Amino acid sequence: MNAEESMQAIVVKAIGRFELTNAPKPSPGPGEALIEVAVAGLCRTDLKIIEVGHRDLVLPRIPAEEVVGTICAIGYPEDQRLIGKRVFVYPGTSCGLCSACKKGAENLCVKYIDCRLDNN
Repeated sequence: MNAEESMQAIVVKAIGRFELTNAPKPSPGPGEALIEVAVAGLCRTDLKIIEVGHRDLVLPRIPAEEVVGTICAIGYPEDQRLIGKRVFVYPGTSCGLCSACKKGAENLCVKYIDCRLDNN
């Protein structure tokens, strides 16, 4: 695998075991973007996943979803002018319609989806 086809990543392969490795570079599909990460943060949940696991954890896992980087590829039919744009990635999504969302408390959304536990 050459540098164009791979990326460096910390991969949790088993509870309590992680390593720096070359992983295949994904290709973005429709509605997706590939981000070249400049800075990644590990939160308490990431550390818990690495050290003791989590009931919804699927291995192998690349932790650190709070990232800042630059869009380096984007799936069609999305706007290709976004390539090169600097972005921050928040690791979840909310519905925008429930009472918590309407109050600006998206983290308390009843339909909140956290990407940390979904390898898809």
